Amino acid sequence: MSKRVLVIDDEANLRWVLSEALSDQGYEVAVAANANDGLAAMSHQPADVVILDLKLKGMDGLATLARLRERWPDVVVLMLTAYGTVASAVEAMQRGAADYLRKPFDLEEIGFKLQRALERAALQQEIRYLRQSQQQATIAGLIGSHPVWLACREQLERMIDRLPLLVLVGEAGVGKAQLGRYAHATSQRHNAPLIELDGALLTEPMLVAALNEAGQGSVLIRHGLGWLDWLLDQTLQPRIIVTSLKLPEQPVPTLQVPNLNQRRSDIGLFAKAWLEAQSLSAAALQQLEQSHWSANLPELRHVLERAALAANGQTIQPEHLPHDLALASAEPIALPATGLQLDLVERSLLQQALQQANGNKTRAAELLGLSRHQLLYRLEKHGLS
Repeated sequence: MSKRVLVIDDEANLRWVLSEALSDQGYEVAVAANANDGLAAMSHQPADVVILDLKLKGMDGLATLARLRERWPDVVVLMLTAYGTVASAVEAMQRGAADYLRKPFDLEEIGFKLQRALERAALQQEIRYLRQSQQQATIAGLIGSHPVWLACREQLERMIDRLPLLVLVGEAGVGKAQLGRYAHATSQRHNAPLIELDGALLTEPMLVAALNEAGQGSVLIRHGLGWLDWLLDQTLQPRIIVTSLKLPEQPVPTLQVPNLNQRRSDIGLFAKAWLEAQSLSAAALQQLEQSHWSANLPELRHVLERAALAANGQTIQPEHLPHDLALASAEPIALPATGLQLDLVERSLLQQALQQANGNKTRAAELLGLSRHQLLYRLEKHGLS
């Protein structure tokens, strides 16, 4: 399908030349002698490209450009300018024009610049589509219905458009970075870029470059607490979202992100999202909800993936879950009023685990919720190796 071009210029000869030349290049061309006629033509049948004279009589080119950008933000506008008005053409580009053509112009140059502007516009539309798709995926992937999680999200939504800087605080694996992406995707700046950085690997030149690239968007700095003093000394254009394991010492806005143990009723939602077609029995879900999650979401995902493999396509049952989960969900051990010798208790548990596992150290490590390396260290420590 051919692209439609609208030429707005008060010189009849120029309109005719452009109409003939662009028609020969395969474009569908309409012409208008002034701004009002051009805007009326756009209302009747919008064009993909408008070639607009900067020095129109009546409403001039800059004013017409503003009207075009307001009503048809995706239209590509090329400005026509005489030798003495190049500065005004540059100003027009700053206001949204794609390029400018200087009179007297070369017809080949017009064809080249027109094609380049259309390709650039198509690329920008694709970027917007991909960014919107990514934002929708971010929002859809933010799982949870527990009241403490919903309260966290609601507080974030209230804060995000009012603050230039926000610190998300929480344990490892609670989803702070994803929550930061959600904050950008649902904010008034969602059409601008989101730049993500790792604070542990960051240098000052890298951060300066990211701030410039983000413009009116957002910069998400994971583990970025060490950069707070530097950021607070800057005049910031992008919004800054910092994630941290601990509360900052500086008086900055913070939001505490709940851990998985505070929202165990969401485990079923995570299982449904991550297991796809494979189901989870009520008994297995109950055991997961009663377990303690020291590593939060990554630990839960690892457990579910292991259980799915063990179930081999069948419904996941408690016996498919790792053995150490049963220990985690058991009642806490009461400390005797007279106290105890922790080393003796640890030694006794190691001996019992080895006995139950018939000397198999890998199985003994599983019974104690340890890695094989951790078990070997403790066995050597107690002289049981």
